[in-house]
Amino acid sequence: MQTRVISADAQPVLRALAREEASALLDSLLIAMQAGMQSPLPIARKTVCAWLRSDRNPAMAARDCYEGNPFAHTPGERGEDPCLARAWPSFDALHAGGFEHWLPLYQALADAVLPTGADA
Repeated sequence: MQTRVISADAQPVLRALAREEASALLDSLLIAMQAGMQSPLPIARKTVCAWLRSDRNPAMAARDCYEGNPFAHTPGERGEDPCLARAWPSFDALHAGGFEHWLPLYQALADAVLPTGADA
């Protein structure tokens, strides 16, 4: 079975997963949920996407996304979310808190998205 996500700006289709892969990913999600109930997870979704999309220097792309660009007057993801700013005041703090540990969950999601037109 495929999953289709319908939103205002995109309609990605996720490939069907084998039972073992789906079970392992669900276990990972439940572990993340449990950890997130105990303390804030060092994850910022736009920053994760910047890291995963970067071909050259993922850490720099993620830092720029999280902290923004003072020359372009962009606040970055941290400036858009007071909870993130309070828990993780800088990308260095976010990274030291375990940012890379949670990346595989997002990578698995990115890997499951089918290319446009391949949803048949």
